Order: sequence, then C-alpha cells, then structure tokens
Amino acid sequence: MALSEDIKNDDKKEVVAEGKKPVLEVKSIKSEEKKDGGYLAYRHLIQPWITEKSHSQMASGKYIFKVLKDSDKKKVAMAVETLYGVKVIDVNMVTIPAKSRRYGKSVGKKAGFKKAIVSLKEGDRIEIFEGV
Repeated sequence: MALSEDIKNDDKKEVVAEGKKPVLEVKSIKSEEKKDGGYLAYRHLIQPWITEKSHSQMASGKYIFKVLKDSDKKKVAMAVETLYGVKVIDVNMVTIPAKSRRYGKSVGKKAGFKKAIVSLKEGDRIEIFEGV
C-alpha cells in the first residue's frame, strides 16, 4: 500500500515541479456554486420539451423545458439566460403529478415531473430548437 501511495505522490511532485497543474485536481461543487452566483445553470434544466404544442408556441417566443422539481422561476430564468444568451421575460411552472400504471397484476407508478414555460424577449430565439 505504501509503495503505491509513494508513486502517486511522486507523480504529483514531478508535475508541480515542471510548472503544470496536477492532473488529479478535484474541485468541490460548493466552490463552483459560489463562483456561479449560488447555482449551476445546467443543474436546473434537464432537457427541452419537444412536442407539437411546444413547436407551435415557439412561434410566439415561448420555449418549454423539463426542470428539476426543486427549481423555481428565478433559477430557471437565470439558467436559460446563462446557457443560451437570451433575455427571459416570464417563466410559468407546471407540476405534473405521478400517475399509477398497471400491467396485469403489477401496479407501479409513472414518475411526476416539472415543466417550465419560458417567454423570451421579442426577437430572441434559441437555435437548438430550430433544427428539431
């Protein structure tokens, strides 16, 4: 055990001696959250919600995202502005409850989720939706 620890420490010393950053550098999430205004944008947006209805709302500047259950309107607005570089005017949240499903004797649950309907400033567009 001691031999492998010595090898790892020697590798770090060589890298630091050459003036490069160590490869095994680990940053804590808390330090990253402090730098980014208290939250990480990509943590709140799970994925864009692509349906026929969402495509028809894109014409009026509304985009729909699936978000984490503990996200709120301010965090979602900041996340969209940070990731896509657009100006958010309004955010509406919709919570879809869990539903029970049955397959023969087996009874289970379909997970609930939360959606955010984001209204953008007139003229702003999110290009990721245009190719879909």
